Amino acid sequence: MIRTGLARSLFLIILLGAVAAVVIHNDRGASDYFNRNMVESLEHRWCPLVRTVARPTLRVGSDFEAALIVITAGLGLAALRMPFRLSGKRWPGRGTAAIAASALGVGYGIARVAIDTLMDSTSGFLGLLNPRFLFDSVRFCAGFPKGTVLGAWSLLFLAGRWKSPADGLEWLGRGLGWSWIALIAFDLFRSALC
Repeated sequence: MIRTGLARSLFLIILLGAVAAVVIHNDRGASDYFNRNMVESLEHRWCPLVRTVARPTLRVGSDFEAALIVITAGLGLAALRMPFRLSGKRWPGRGTAAIAASALGVGYGIARVAIDTLMDSTSGFLGLLNPRFLFDSVRFCAGFPKGTVLGAWSLLFLAGRWKSPADGLEWLGRGLGWSWIALIAFDLFRSALC
C-alpha cells in the first residue's frame, strides 16, 4: 500500500514536470521578448551588475510561474480524486489549504481569460490575435494564487491550526504553497527593477 502511494506520487511528479516543461517551452518566446524589453528599458537606470543579475532572474521567474500554473492544476485534480475525510472539527493542513486556495485562484484566472477571449477574441491583450497570448494568459493567471495561498495560510496561522500531520500529497501541497509565496518575493524584485 505504501509502495503504491509512493509510486503514484512519483508518477504525478514526473507527469506534472513533463507538462510543465512543455508549457515553459511554449511560453519562452514571449517571455524572452518581454524580459529582454524590460532589461533594455533599465539600461540607464541600473549598473551592469544589476542588469546581468536581472536577465536570468526574470527568465527563471517566468518559467517558475508557468510551471506553478500546471502543478497547481495537477495537484488540485489529484486532491479531488482522494476521499474527502474532514471529520468533526478537523481543519485542513497547510498543504491541502494551499492546493485548494491556489487551485481556486488559477481557476478564477482561467475563467477570466476564457471569458475575456470569448467576448472579444480579436483585440485586447487576451485576444487570440495577440502573438503573446499564452504568455499574457499565464502572467494573468499567476497573479491570483499568491494572494489566495497567503490568505488561507494566514487564516490557519491566526486560528492556531498551523501544525498538522503530513502525508505525501500534504507535503507536495506545502511545497506548492511555499512556491507561490516565493513568487511574491520575485514580484517585489521585478517591481524594484521598474
